[in-house]
Amino acid sequence: NPMPVDFNIACGTASTQVVATSSARTALKIVNDSASTVYISRGGAAAGSRGIRLNAGGGSFEMTPEDYHHGSVYCIASSTAIVTVETQ
Repeated sequence: NPMPVDFNIACGTASTQVVATSSARTALKIVNDSASTVYISRGGAAAGSRGIRLNAGGGSFEMTPEDYHHGSVYCIASSTAIVTVETQ
């Protein structure tokens, strides 16, 4: 098994790629560490108030083997927000 990789991404008012498409990725968790709500989108650009909502102060999303998506993931927020990403 590959070792997990942790990193931060700054999400702002424009759609930002969190991770690129990868058929080798086996796990993905995204945690919103900011004071702003973040929305994420699988496979295409993120849009405000659409997609998967990550509440401020620890809202998170984890892809499990049952619903795993190997495509790209994007984020957007109403103001600059930092999300922590763990991928494997």
